[in-house]
Amino acid sequence: MRIILTDHARQRAEERWITVREIESVIKFPDRIARDRRNPELVLFKKVYYHKKLKKRHLLILICDLGADLIRVITIIDTSKVTKYL
Repeated sequence: MRIILTDHARQRAEERWITVREIESVIKFPDRIARDRRNPELVLFKKVYYHKKLKKRHLLILICDLGADLIRVITIIDTSKVTKYL
């Protein structure tokens, strides 16, 4: 399955020091997968990870549109509120 990032997702990844390898890891090995409540066509991939720059646990959430053989990452959310959003 191919993974592509929208320009918006790519910008968010750069702002949050998130690598493409980390994004791929979230999709391949998520801690949780959920549907977006407002738009059930969108899928949320969630994974807890250690933020190297901030030196603490964070939750990475990828909001994606799934195709037949394509995952399009629309945006990326990075939060320290792990228990609230996981």
